[in-house]
Amino acid sequence: MDGGALARLPGPSYAVVDAPRELADAVRALAGAPRIALDTESNSRHRYPERVCLVQLAGAGRVYLIDPLRVPD
Repeated sequence: MDGGALARLPGPSYAVVDAPRELADAVRALAGAPRIALDTESNSRHRYPERVCLVQLAGAGRVYLIDPLRVPD
């Protein structure tokens, strides 16, 4: 398979979540997913105490990129 063929493969859609209402929408959308993937990124080498700077959730054919610095707890 050449590199051009990989570029044409369909991927999941994604949404940037940086508001409470968008987070609620993401939670509702993922609630029925049979599986959910989770990944986090933090700044542990650059700050004490460390902060989680990005939460990535994927499920039901969509990826949610959640900005925890913009969405309050």
